[in-house]
Amino acid sequence: PLQHPESQGRVGKFHEWKPNILTDHHEMGGHSTFFFQPGIPSRTFPLTPKMNQELTGEIGNFHAAGLNSIGSMYYTKESFDDFYIGKGSTYPDVNGCIGILFEQGSSRGHLKMTENGVLSFPFTVRNQLTTSITTMKAGYNMREKLLNYQRDFYTNSLAEAKKDKTKAYVFGDANDKARVAHFVELLQRHKIAVYRLEEDYKTNGKTFGKDWSFVVPANQSQYRLIKGMFMTITEFTDNLFYDVSTWTMPLAFNIDCEHIKKTPSLGEVVEGDVFPKGKIIGGQSDYAYLFRWDEYYTPRALNEILKAGIISKVASKQFSIETTDGILDFDYGTILIPVQIQHEDSKSIYDLLSRIAERDGVDIYAVKTGLTPVGMDLGSRNMRNLRTPKTLMVVGDGASAYDAGEVWHLFDQRYDMSVTLVEKNSFRQVNLNNYNTLVLVSGNYNGLPADDIKRWTRKGGVVIGFKSAINWLKSNRMIQTTPKSKVNTDSIKTKNKFPLTENYENMSAINGAEVIGGAIFNSQIDLTHPLAYGYQNVNLPIFRRGTQFFEPYGKQTATPLKYTDDALLSGYISATNLKTLNNSASILVGGVGRGRVIGFVDNTNFRAFWYGTNKLFANAVFFGHTINSGGLQYAAGEEAVEEDEESH
Repeated sequence: PLQHPESQGRVGKFHEWKPNILTDHHEMGGHSTFFFQPGIPSRTFPLTPKMNQELTGEIGNFHAAGLNSIGSMYYTKESFDDFYIGKGSTYPDVNGCIGILFEQGSSRGHLKMTENGVLSFPFTVRNQLTTSITTMKAGYNMREKLLNYQRDFYTNSLAEAKKDKTKAYVFGDANDKARVAHFVELLQRHKIAVYRLEEDYKTNGKTFGKDWSFVVPANQSQYRLIKGMFMTITEFTDNLFYDVSTWTMPLAFNIDCEHIKKTPSLGEVVEGDVFPKGKIIGGQSDYAYLFRWDEYYTPRALNEILKAGIISKVASKQFSIETTDGILDFDYGTILIPVQIQHEDSKSIYDLLSRIAERDGVDIYAVKTGLTPVGMDLGSRNMRNLRTPKTLMVVGDGASAYDAGEVWHLFDQRYDMSVTLVEKNSFRQVNLNNYNTLVLVSGNYNGLPADDIKRWTRKGGVVIGFKSAINWLKSNRMIQTTPKSKVNTDSIKTKNKFPLTENYENMSAINGAEVIGGAIFNSQIDLTHPLAYGYQNVNLPIFRRGTQFFEPYGKQTATPLKYTDDALLSGYISATNLKTLNNSASILVGGVGRGRVIGFVDNTNFRAFWYGTNKLFANAVFFGHTINSGGLQYAAGEEAVEEDEESH
């Protein structure tokens, strides 16, 4: 996914050299010995050529000989896999290279007592060094095979592309150009040729405008990688996965994409950065400005505006304004910036907004009147006041480091927003009154001062809990949830059949088949809800790991996002889990006094490349406090606070 600069550098160097072999050296638990690939044969990505695994096995003979000579114990084929092409040892396999993973049992220091005896740090180093040398020997002795394989790989890729019914992939989104630009950038980093459309293209009832749509032809040397990034997959030869079982990139970016059987007229190949530049439309205004919430970097734009002390509001209803170009429609989530009530003069506001618009790719509209031809006027109470986010996140012991890092990265690297990090054992030293938003990523929060947090929430704070943090919120009566019971499996039919006899040997595999290690599902969102601001399509692809299922609340206000009744889009899930997941909740919203408690059943920020759901989390941060009390599920002993002018 190339979201880290280190990964971008590694892949750039990979494509510069086009190596024949790439080795990936890791450590695992100290009670293990040493592993080298091939991994479990049935867990190989289907687009990886069979010859790749045969050559991997032949190279393995050199490793075995080297490790035998120093008396090291080792194993192959029993664990790890070559399925997820985003891994360092699998990415090479869809690029004409042989990727090999090494896993060394770690001494975790100088000496470690293990079930295999005393393991020393020098010995772990010696194993990795030995297999580095045996890789060189294999490369030398197999050079003709490896060179022929790489040449044939690219020749065969082009031949397979010609046979493939899908000739190209067309994608785009004129409402969110920045998100599309980042997707184009990702493709370019992988040396995939991207073209502009020469003219508007219509397919499957959709129109892709030439201005902000792009085409990736399948017939290019990166055919296997392209197909691997764009394909969906729901049938498998194995039901266990070391990592995620799918990574369909257009779904991750939530970008409209069609697989087409005939390559459309291609414009110029995309070179360099295509990031959009926004502007102020209509010149300087002494009355007000508006901008839609569709673009990816609107949270960054709004945060800077609020930090500058500029009073801003968000539209909870639709409306239109009249301009010299005709009537323009504005959706839920439109941001309003009145001019006359600000402490800054109109020229300073214009200069600030001009700079932000250009940087963040956001078009801002100058308006001269608050009277609208359709919908609410700009002075309506349905324009809700916004507050500058002051966010606190619990990290460290008990909190998922991965999930916390993803939130921190989103704030710091994407939105240019501050977030205060506090460890659980230091939480009582924090003055909660300095914050208005508390984030609890997936984790165990026993020991947090629940009563203090509840009192703070009751006064208007917003608590955002992810995944297992929802259980802590429920146990402390801050949100109500009802787990969804697993369904009876007797009558379920599935394409994926993995018959295993229930015995001691197979129990691990049978239990593992019920794990959701990473798959993509379809959900339905209430586009009128503050957590949905900026979304245009009622269906939203959601990435899920884990088997935590909740019943939806009775009213959609409290369950603005839930899975559809046929939710699987791509990836592996057991029939039992899929039946349970269908129509379950993905977001739960409750109330404590004037405060709001928002539970995300799924991770909206997965590995920083799941661009499509980042805005759900951003909306919780910026608009959580604007969610009306009507229809919310209140925790036991809590009552709704009536909405009035003061509570606004």
